[in-house]
Amino acid sequence: MPQSYYLNRWKLHVADFNSFADDINDIVGIGAGHSGYGQSHLVVAKALEKVTTPLWDELLTSMLYAGRHQGTTLNSPTNTTHVSWPPTYELDSIIPTITTDIANIVGNKLNSDVLYMTATPNQISSSKIYVDPAGSPGTPYWTSVEQIYYEAVVTFTDEDNRRHFFNSGGELRFDATLIPTDGSHAQSVDWQTMLSAIATIKLSHSSTESSASVGTPGYGFNMLSNTYQLVYTKGGTGDYSSNQINIYAKLSGTAGIDIKISFDDAHISTLVAGNFVIGTEYTIVNVGTTDFTLIGATDNHIGGTVVAHTALVVGDEYVITSNTDASNPVDWVSLGSVDNAIGRKFVATATGNVSTLSNSLVVGKDYTITAVGGTDFIALGSADNNVGTTFTATGQSVSDFMSGSWVIGTEYEILIPGDTDWTTVGAADNNIGTVFTATAIDSTPIGSSGTARLTNIGTADYVATGTATTTATKFTATGPGSGTGIASYTTGTWSEPTYGTSGTWTGTDYVAGTLTVTLDELRPVDSPNGVTLSSPTYSHISQL
Repeated sequence: MPQSYYLNRWKLHVADFNSFADDINDIVGIGAGHSGYGQSHLVVAKALEKVTTPLWDELLTSMLYAGRHQGTTLNSPTNTTHVSWPPTYELDSIIPTITTDIANIVGNKLNSDVLYMTATPNQISSSKIYVDPAGSPGTPYWTSVEQIYYEAVVTFTDEDNRRHFFNSGGELRFDATLIPTDGSHAQSVDWQTMLSAIATIKLSHSSTESSASVGTPGYGFNMLSNTYQLVYTKGGTGDYSSNQINIYAKLSGTAGIDIKISFDDAHISTLVAGNFVIGTEYTIVNVGTTDFTLIGATDNHIGGTVVAHTALVVGDEYVITSNTDASNPVDWVSLGSVDNAIGRKFVATATGNVSTLSNSLVVGKDYTITAVGGTDFIALGSADNNVGTTFTATGQSVSDFMSGSWVIGTEYEILIPGDTDWTTVGAADNNIGTVFTATAIDSTPIGSSGTARLTNIGTADYVATGTATTTATKFTATGPGSGTGIASYTTGTWSEPTYGTSGTWTGTDYVAGTLTVTLDELRPVDSPNGVTLSSPTYSHISQL
């Protein structure tokens, strides 16, 4: 094999090789957005007037290490000395294989093989012993009054390095453990059990989740902003179900990520009607024979009732439980939720399906005609133009019409006056926003540039199926109540401005034991020539 050669005109051109180089460099080099590993040593040089053997070897080497990092199976030779590398006169025979391999590398850019990833424990940690307030006055407490949290910042070299870390499969990992002082203290044991069940929480490129698949996962790095967002939450069990570990994350400047882990203790107790304290907030647990509306509640709802999204009551609180039709999911955001995640709690601001103008239909989605107006729904996929007909949209209606395309007798609104004399087609003047009924197809002058918008655009309701579960009604007692009804209340009186939360309690409430929070990491390490990234730095913002 000669060290260099000119490619025959009927074989691969320099431009084709450079296209290969561009695609692979976008993955292994700086890239942009979700592409890029930041591996400058794997970047392939561009060909100028000829493609040399060393250039081919650069490309094959870059493909080798990118594919190995991802776990992508490649069929191309690893270098030009490999027995499967064709001679010069048969070079075009290998091009389809390289094309397919690079396409697979691009498609798997966010994948990573654990064999070429290294987990590093205890990059930073914080620990504190919390005690029973009744036994050791003045020492650290963990109660509903004394809410605790830990906060740290992870700092990368620069904005690209931060992006490359997550693009290449890097993870920030969080562990929390509690060793109770008293193994018989139920509230402390519940926290110990919950933290143990969670195991490790992993913040990766696209999600934050527990290694044990418990709790509610949330956003990953690619959805973070410069304000804290809840990326993971998990509650306790039984009487301690309101206790929550909540993890928040945000971008810090151009090169950092702030992490906040809050341990929100909110132990729940219950009372029977007749014992409610005026001015205290309660949540209905069991209605029994009590009419809670007589003592401050808006209704007598308890949690757990499953309702269709079309039966939501505006102002009531729900938890999203299903999107039955994956191809036509409910838009829960339009009904009051912050997102469409299963398990998300929200207060309904609307009910039913979203009504859509015919010029804004989404192709492939199902709709039911609610108003025909001037729209021909048959042209958009419907069997007819009747209100109530359900169809799958194949397009969108046209709503803006230029001179020469107006329909006599149809109502329009002037959108762009142009050089059209609108008074010649039925308008009172030539002003934007003037509504008129067309008296002619074309205007004066013929072929003028004016545009009018159809005012009577048909509408269709987006068809979706989903359910939400009611949450129990909360109320502030205006009287002690009567009957057999039961309501719960929070034990503790506290306010935590950091998280904007507050609550009330009655009685003794505490967690006692040694709490430890540890930040770990997973990063790519394929030394000496593969995809490898260095560790970011870890610093405390606020320790336990």
